Amino acid sequence: MARSKAEEITAAALRLFREKGYHATSVQDIANAVGLEKGSLYYYITSKEDFLFTVARRKMTALNQKLEEIVRSADPPQEKLRKAIHHHVLDIANDLDTMTVLLREMHGLSVARRSDIEAQTDTYRHLMAAILREGQETGAFVVSDDIIVMAVLGAINWVYQWYRPNGRLTAEQIAEAYVQLFLYGLLPRSEH
Repeated sequence: MARSKAEEITAAALRLFREKGYHATSVQDIANAVGLEKGSLYYYITSKEDFLFTVARRKMTALNQKLEEIVRSADPPQEKLRKAIHHHVLDIANDLDTMTVLLREMHGLSVARRSDIEAQTDTYRHLMAAILREGQETGAFVVSDDIIVMAVLGAINWVYQWYRPNGRLTAEQIAEAYVQLFLYGLLPRSEH
């Protein structure tokens, strides 16, 4: 199925932001990438910052909705954590341009818009913390601390820096490695 012009513009802009950085990418660069005159591009986007904010907000909303669904499920905490890690890693791998821009380029937003995205990011972090808290309360996990949440999210978020779609490991294999690391650590299974 052919992409609409708006989808083509979004893909091109995200790719350019990822490759060159938000500030180094001009509206003219985006227009050139999709074969439009700069003035014609404004039919699809009002400004570069509006575009960045819209994409970031849409992505954070989707991430939060999925994590809320996982947290509200009847699954035990270990399964919730497995699903949360798995989904987050796959989201980065399968939407690398958007996730790279989300994780790296938010400083390009105005203070108010950056605060909006940071609030959504805080929501995501609190949802992940809820999984760990539930695990500690039920005896499934020995710790439930913000430092653990930050370690999990920091490790997962860094995937955008080194993941390559044609690399040695598939996104599924990377997700499973992270699940194993955070659920079982580095000890042999017999020691759990």
